[in-house]
Amino acid sequence: MKARVTPALALSIAAIGVVAGCSSGSDTASTTTTSTVVVSSTAAAPPRSTEDPGGGSGRAGGTTAPAGGPAAACRAGQLSGAVTADPDGGTAGATHSTITLTNTGSSTCTLTGYPGVSFVGDGDGTQLGAAARRDGSTATTVTVDPGRSASAALRIAQAGAVGGCDPVRADGLRIYPPDDRAAVFVRTTAYTACRSTTAQPLLTVGTLR
Repeated sequence: MKARVTPALALSIAAIGVVAGCSSGSDTASTTTTSTVVVSSTAAAPPRSTEDPGGGSGRAGGTTAPAGGPAAACRAGQLSGAVTADPDGGTAGATHSTITLTNTGSSTCTLTGYPGVSFVGDGDGTQLGAAARRDGSTATTVTVDPGRSASAALRIAQAGAVGGCDPVRADGLRIYPPDDRAAVFVRTTAYTACRSTTAQPLLTVGTLR
């Protein structure tokens, strides 16, 4: 007896054949899964330091940024620092100096706002006294080409005029570029710092220009 094939049954058999054909042979489709890995790098804060690394906003002066986009922010690793006394000698109870940060790298970078500054000592980078306070000047952005510099005013009060200071000779100053957690060390024994971190700050710093 011959089996009868109805129209509905024929359509079902044809559909099964199409599905089977799609799942076999050398042209089988493959699924690719793409994953994104986000890697972040955070520089550790320098030991024994509690100061604010500074920062600011605004633009003024400097040179033109390189073609292709704005220059990146200057980092401590591409800068050298110096602190020099101003010729006028300062005012009663304080000396006036200038912080200079020089771009020793091979690419242009920018500095915006206040550097973080503190005295260090004890031969191991221990922070002496409170970090520098800011003088309230307007923050600007300076574009610094390789070999060029930016500077900031630094007022240093006499340690003997500050109550509860516990004076101690400093080994130098630690200077943080704005928004950087690494620092430049400037060695100098010309200044007396306060060991007490609760005494009035000896240092007052301006914005980089």
